[in-house]
Amino acid sequence: MEKPHLIAHRGYSSRYPENTCLAIEKAIDAGACYVEFDVQLTVDGVPMVFHDAELKRTTGIDGRIMDFTSRELAGIDANEEERFGRKFENIPIPTLASVAALLEKRSNVSAFVEIKKESLDMFGVPRVISAVIQGIAPVQDRCVIISYDIPVLRSARANGITKIGLVLTTYDELSRSATEALGPEFVICNYQKLPPPPAALWTGRWQWALYEFDDPELALTWSKRGVDFIETMAVGDLLKHPGFRQGADVADESV
Repeated sequence: MEKPHLIAHRGYSSRYPENTCLAIEKAIDAGACYVEFDVQLTVDGVPMVFHDAELKRTTGIDGRIMDFTSRELAGIDANEEERFGRKFENIPIPTLASVAALLEKRSNVSAFVEIKKESLDMFGVPRVISAVIQGIAPVQDRCVIISYDIPVLRSARANGITKIGLVLTTYDELSRSATEALGPEFVICNYQKLPPPPAALWTGRWQWALYEFDDPELALTWSKRGVDFIETMAVGDLLKHPGFRQGADVADESV
């Protein structure tokens, strides 16, 4: 059994405010060669690295991110005060371009970029795909566009994205047929939606990436079933375990 790769889910988000440059930098500093983050669009079409439609949970501000301009968001911090108290200050919501600039300096790191449904519903697939591709331009060759939405992934491919990842909502025969028709490079799923052993996972051209793990031993039991990537918010903690792939060379092997 080969050691699985670790993906830093929203950066090193168990210890730092999620989806911020700080969380992503700290994940990389801890040894992560893969990071995952989410993208929402502002009302003026600027892609921001942010998970929720609502600002409240991570910023304390009422309102939806897609109803603000990028200039307005520049004055809002994503410190996650509810979770961290006053530990972090002046942590901005990053633009996708700023995260791409960070990754441009870290040539051993690849990114899974999730396009969120709320922005797709509000702005439409063409506008969102165009904005995201423009935002990741300096590091596009090291990015995987991921989504629950198959038309979005098809559009990404049609616009020059070479690696896509389908996030499953269900694990059933209908989903399997849709996955096989799409042929993504990655299939991503909450491990709790999958059948227990000894059931085999679907096989295809793709690699499996499962989330969300903070227990290294549990994660490694899934790698024995052919899972290549483990997604975790506690990437620095799991990287201390000898069972996971480490080192700056792995980013070029699979992504």
